[in-house]
Amino acid sequence: PTRSTTSPYMKPRDLITELRRVMADEDLLFVDIGTTILWTVHHFQVRAPHTFFVDLGLGSMGSAVAGSIGGALAAKKGRVVALVGDGAFAMNGFEVHTAVEFGLPIVWVVLNNGGHGMVRQGDQIMRGRDLGASQFELPLDTATIARGLGADGYNANNAVQFAEMFGLALRSGRPAVIDVAVGLDETPPTLRRRVETLARYMGKKPVGPDED
Repeated sequence: PTRSTTSPYMKPRDLITELRRVMADEDLLFVDIGTTILWTVHHFQVRAPHTFFVDLGLGSMGSAVAGSIGGALAAKKGRVVALVGDGAFAMNGFEVHTAVEFGLPIVWVVLNNGGHGMVRQGDQIMRGRDLGASQFELPLDTATIARGLGADGYNANNAVQFAEMFGLALRSGRPAVIDVAVGLDETPPTLRRRVETLARYMGKKPVGPDED
């Protein structure tokens, strides 16, 4: 079944806030494409140079899944964390196996809303409804996928669980994926302005609700 948009799921902003709390200042964070960027740049405070990475060149979904591996190989200090959506993880998730092969202690944190949240929310803003093509009929369990690839896999749906799973992942020194269930009931900061720009280009008028 498709994911509900209500509890028991974390709000993306709460996940980002908790991630900042549990990460050290010198840890490296690789952020993927999609609503993940919008939530992170709005709520994550970067406290040290050369610790925050976003692929804005080609803007390829899944770039942080693989890019974090290069970061872990090159890093001289700090741990490596990748923040990705489940749709982005689906693009390059098998790269987790590469980290297993090389023994790289990367933690992938997956904001799992059961599909492509930016597409769904964009449809609602521009068309006033979900057009039905953005959500997976069978949501991915990326923690199970990770275990199949030889990494550790954890599931969380609240801040307490996430902090516990993140601590376990860091202490293990192994590649790990934390699948965090997040809701679809909040529109990311700035998304409405992005959709309005696209709507004007297409000669349409947005009809959806205002963002939070």
